[in-house]
Amino acid sequence: MPPSPPKSSGNPSAAEGVAWRLSQLLRNPANQTVGRVHLVALDPARQHFGPEWPRVSEKVYDIVEGIFRESLITGEIYSRIDAMSYAIIPADKDENFSELIEAISEKIFTRVMGPGPVPKNSSLPA
Repeated sequence: MPPSPPKSSGNPSAAEGVAWRLSQLLRNPANQTVGRVHLVALDPARQHFGPEWPRVSEKVYDIVEGIFRESLITGEIYSRIDAMSYAIIPADKDENFSELIEAISEKIFTRVMGPGPVPKNSSLPA
């Protein structure tokens, strides 16, 4: 019997959701979604803010997570995996998901650092 989704008051935390979604994906090796985890790196933002990063990082996380909430659909899960990166798991096999991640990355860096060229490799398919 497969495990049920995480239970908590209201919505599960992002980390609980990622752990549950990964366990479901890994239980079914035929699932083509495995290997479609995407990473969004915040290193360019840290470099942009330099010594101010510790002061502004929480605001940056709020902006990033707000963009994820407005851009991702039900079943797509994101989680901060360390101080500088997020993992995003698609709800299903969507050939255009990489394009969505690129658009999300551009929106993040425009809102966080202002208009200008988006750093290459800010979104890394894993």
